[in-house]
Amino acid sequence: MPVSIEALGIDRLSVRERLELIKHFWDSLPDQVNPDEVPAWHLP
Repeated sequence: MPVSIEALGIDRLSVRERLELIKHFWDSLPDQVNPDEVPAWHLP
């Protein structure tokens, strides 16, 4: 079930805090992923 930005409180973060959160998400991704784990709209 999708969770909204509002439900997570992300909408109440500052721009700096949101960018830091994006960095943490990005850093948590593995270097390699299986193509079936990537949405079709994100593939070339």
